[in-house]
Amino acid sequence: MEFKLSRFINLVRRDVLLSRKLILFGVVALFILTGLLMWMVADEDNPNVPEEAGEIVYVFLLIIGGFFFTSSAFKSYRSHPLRIQYLSLPASHFEKFFSRWLYTLPFYALVSFIIFCAGYFIFSSLIENMFDVIFISFADLDFLNIGYILFAYTVIHGVTLLLASVINQHPIPKIIISGAVITVFCFALFSLIYRIIFWNYFDGLFSPSEEMTFYQLDSEFKLKMDDFIENWAVIFCLLAMPFLWAISYFKIKEKEA
Repeated sequence: MEFKLSRFINLVRRDVLLSRKLILFGVVALFILTGLLMWMVADEDNPNVPEEAGEIVYVFLLIIGGFFFTSSAFKSYRSHPLRIQYLSLPASHFEKFFSRWLYTLPFYALVSFIIFCAGYFIFSSLIENMFDVIFISFADLDFLNIGYILFAYTVIHGVTLLLASVINQHPIPKIIISGAVITVFCFALFSLIYRIIFWNYFDGLFSPSEEMTFYQLDSEFKLKMDDFIENWAVIFCLLAMPFLWAISYFKIKEKEA
């Protein structure tokens, strides 16, 4: 796992120079998409735009856009000429992989957030003047939920990057299908763990007891639920992500061998 900063900087500079038109096109496309989504969430019949409208726009920008971007992270390995050209670059396996990880996770998250902020300021004022609707101010957005969206993207990115490193042909539809299967499996596993942890709150397999009903949850259950969702589930995912990134790295290294 060799890493040399000067060589890595040259690799990033090369990627930026070769992809500058594509990067510019992507930034413009995301900015226009922000405007379209904000126009779609604005209801002319209701002058007050829902408070969660900004979060909905950000979900599409970050998670949906990031999914397609991450799915194409290793496109150089899907074409023989590009594969030969990429393998001949003066950079180590780790430097090549780390550059792709850098572009698709921190870089994309930062750029999409900047575009979202700029788009929200510009398009909220524009749409308000055109359609007599009112967006909440940028300062009043729920940044805790935006943090959860970033966390969700980190998890989705880890799974997508791993699948992109494994799948060679037609990655996007195959990743969507594989991701759906993984989601169903993880949901079933999560439900089983949830059932075991909250054993005393169920009658039978998944029938809630009198202490856990839709209309009345006792305080002890609420505290346990908050601890399970906000702490244990988050910690598990954060520990699992480096593991998925490591597997992705070794899969790419195996292809370059």
